[in-house]
Amino acid sequence: MEIVLTREFEKRYEKLPTSIQQKAEKQTDLFSKNPFYPSLHTEKLNPKFKEVWSFRIDRQYRIFFRFLA
Repeated sequence: MEIVLTREFEKRYEKLPTSIQQKAEKQTDLFSKNPFYPSLHTEKLNPKFKEVWSFRIDRQYRIFFRFLA
């Protein structure tokens, strides 16, 4: 699976603490192998028709994304 990052994501990611960046890399690796791996808690956000999803980095941080065809 190819993951494309937005500039907005990159700017916000750089501001995160190093420990959160490391967790994000681990979770993103899991996501690239299986987007619905149980520990990611992947979910579709409201409103459902917007096709925005998220997965957890930890209890406080999430990554928002869209599936592209």
